[in-house]
Amino acid sequence: MSPNRQRQIYFAFKEKCVWRPEHEKQLTQNFEKKAQRLLCDMLGRVRESHKKSKLILPEKYNMLLHYWATNERFLQLSDIAKKARSSTSGGSLHTSGAMSQEAVRRKLASLP
Repeated sequence: MSPNRQRQIYFAFKEKCVWRPEHEKQLTQNFEKKAQRLLCDMLGRVRESHKKSKLILPEKYNMLLHYWATNERFLQLSDIAKKARSSTSGGSLHTSGAMSQEAVRRKLASLP
């Protein structure tokens, strides 16, 4: 999505909601994070179901299909994630996101 379109969506959101100016940065970050998650989930459902969403233009859908089928980096990451989701080896599964379990352990140990 173009940065211009992203701004349009954000400003449409701002017209419907009100907050204090000191919360602007945090709200912007929250909005972007939620929007990214929603878009990611929608594209995942589209990819799995092979059905175009009404929100995706036909030419963009064809570009996505081509990308998903041919982009080597996407296919590599998809394969890694597929194996990780199906793995049951080890005492616990890695569920702490981008932060390693060791980093989480250190962070928790440093809390008062």
